[in-house]
Amino acid sequence: MAGEPTGLSIRWHDPRDARPPAGWEEFVAARRLPDLWRWAPLRAAATVSRPAVLAATVRDGGDRADGGGTVRGLVTARFPGPRAAGRGTIPLAGVVDVDHLLSPSLPGLVTDEPAAHQEAVAALRLAVRARWGWRAGGLMFRQVAAGELPAVTRWPAVVREGGPIAVFRNTHADFDSYVRTLGRTRRQWLLRRMREIDADEGITVTRCAPGAAGRDIAPEELCALVNRTVHKHHHTRLLRKRLTRPEVAGALLAGPEARVTAYRDRAGRLLAAGMITGPGPMPVYNAWGALGPEEGGRDGLWFYDNMLKVRWCIENGFDGFLSGMGTIPAKRSLRYEMRRQWAVLLPLPPCRRG
Repeated sequence: MAGEPTGLSIRWHDPRDARPPAGWEEFVAARRLPDLWRWAPLRAAATVSRPAVLAATVRDGGDRADGGGTVRGLVTARFPGPRAAGRGTIPLAGVVDVDHLLSPSLPGLVTDEPAAHQEAVAALRLAVRARWGWRAGGLMFRQVAAGELPAVTRWPAVVREGGPIAVFRNTHADFDSYVRTLGRTRRQWLLRRMREIDADEGITVTRCAPGAAGRDIAPEELCALVNRTVHKHHHTRLLRKRLTRPEVAGALLAGPEARVTAYRDRAGRLLAAGMITGPGPMPVYNAWGALGPEEGGRDGLWFYDNMLKVRWCIENGFDGFLSGMGTIPAKRSLRYEMRRQWAVLLPLPPCRRG
């Protein structure tokens, strides 16, 4: 691996440290990244995660001994452990899994400009080999967008296209103009269902204030509902179940850009909840959970909540929002754009054991 560019360097950090690394929060703010990149929720995920979580900053200055330099990017990843042989081998053992810890809509590597992405990947390869040697057999990059593929596939790689990420693109003057773009059957059903939910006296819809959502919904009840929904709809072993832990939910609910809509019955029982997190022009719709009608819930609340998010984006001038990989047929019917994404495995060349 000699001869690769080293203008950028990787500095590893303890993801369980209460204090964010120097420059981390400033980078998030300057790049207007979603709250999911803030240190607090990532730290919460690291404290309860298995396998081990990795966090790093990409910095100018090559291999500076003082670890200084301007932050040019951020990295989150998981490392199941060293390579092993035999029937008990852990899936992805020996592979550093570069993936966002909290969202399937986001990558695990972000840089300040596209031109820096290839050099950041090169620096990460060097840093992984320097830290783990023969114990690391490769890097897996997830949620790689089309524009980033050339930067990641400069080296021999195994590339697999995954399911698309749904994106609502706000190109509409107002909510009514958006609704008119929908197919007739979907439009009529949607408007009728929204009127029925608005008129339902047995359900209360609460829009929790940013930064204070934890006062309106407890992390434990949000997690119970979201994870129940994940278990119900997760049918493939190829994708990781992204379950939510109360520690992580609490950190997100306390964030300044978490917008939660809670749906409760007359007794105060939580029937459904949806969370979208900013800031920036493209927030992330990162959590949804709901009881089914047979459990006392209401049919159509997912569509209703999506329409609240669409209206909010249009009225506040956002570019849209990222909506994740699930329920793609329904999202197509809402005219969401489908963004292609890939998983790329970069094997590391073998080295002698030390």
